[in-house]
Amino acid sequence: MVITGTPGVGKHSAATFLTKKLKGSRIIDINKVAIGHDVFLKNINGERTDEVNLKELATLIEEVSELQDRCIIIGHLAPYVVDPKEVTLAAVLRRSPYHLSRTLEDRGYTIKKVNDNVVSEILDICLFDTLKVFGTKTTEIDTSNIAPFTVADIIISTLLKKCDRKIGITDWISLICKNGHSNKFLQL
Repeated sequence: MVITGTPGVGKHSAATFLTKKLKGSRIIDINKVAIGHDVFLKNINGERTDEVNLKELATLIEEVSELQDRCIIIGHLAPYVVDPKEVTLAAVLRRSPYHLSRTLEDRGYTIKKVNDNVVSEILDICLFDTLKVFGTKTTEIDTSNIAPFTVADIIISTLLKKCDRKIGITDWISLICKNGHSNKFLQL
C-alpha cells in the first residue's frame, strides 16, 4: 500500500493508525530511506543538494519492501520510486490550501517552501502523478476536516472494497477563486 500526497496532508498520522489496525504491517518512510542511505544528488562542487537520486532510491525502496509482506510505503515521492505492480492501493491524501498553509507554517517551513507545496496541492501534482503511475489502484481522500484515525478507516474500507475508490473529489482552484484568494495562493 502507498500513502502519498503533498507534505503536510497527514500521511504519517494516517499510517500510524493503519499499523495499529493492520496487524503485522510496517511503515516504510521514503524520506527516511533517502536520508538514511544519503541518496542525494551532488552539485558541480560535489556538495549534496536537496534533490534525490530517484533511480537509486527506487532500488532501495524495492529492497526494503521485499523484506516485509504488509508494507505501508509513505511519501510524496512514491509515484517516482515504487513499482506499481507491487501496489494494491495508492491513497493520495489531500488538504485544503487553507489548512495546509497553516500546517506547514506551524512546522516552520520557509515562506517559499510553504508556497511551493500549497501551489503543488492546488494544482493536483501528487494526484496527477499518482494516477499516471498507479492508475485504477488510486484513491483520493480529503483530510481537511477529518481525524487521522478516520483517514485510516477510509483507507482500510477502500482496501477491503467496502467503499469505492474516489478520484476528483477536491477542486482547490474553484475553492480559492470562489473565496477571492487566487492571488494569495497562486501569486498572480
